[in-house]
Amino acid sequence: SRRRHTRCSGVSWARRCVQETGYQRRVHGVTFINKDESETTVQAEVGDSLLEVAHKNDIDLEGACEASLACSTCHVILEQGLFERLEEASPEEEDMLDLAFGLKPTSRLGCQVIVDEQMEGTKVRLPKATRNMYVAVSYTHLTLPTIYSVQISVVAVSLKK
Repeated sequence: SRRRHTRCSGVSWARRCVQETGYQRRVHGVTFINKDESETTVQAEVGDSLLEVAHKNDIDLEGACEASLACSTCHVILEQGLFERLEEASPEEEDMLDLAFGLKPTSRLGCQVIVDEQMEGTKVRLPKATRNMYVAVSYTHLTLPTIYSVQISVVAVSLKK
């Protein structure tokens, strides 16, 4: 029906629409530009986050905090048009983006960008690297109290919601 289609076309309505009506349409042609500059075009479902789309299609987008807004490992760089069309990032997302490697003016967290039908043909760039505080700590020669201190501060950030 036309009304349901219109109602499901906005980013802010996408997830709610899927939950209420069960309506889902595949979006063809969402392209991830990988770290090595190769491109992978995948199908995405309306209502999924870009992080979920990446994981379903074996795209190398980490998402260490499992979409809880406690890291920046799902950092993606969007096309200008898509970036301008999305709702503004929340203060929590902005805080995590401040930690992201290779931050650009159109950077967002993939866990916060919800697929809608207008994303057909969109290209999403993955940064060359990510900053994962848990991995960084485990490979350093820090003392045990320092490691606990870093992990506790990360947990505290995620609890501030």
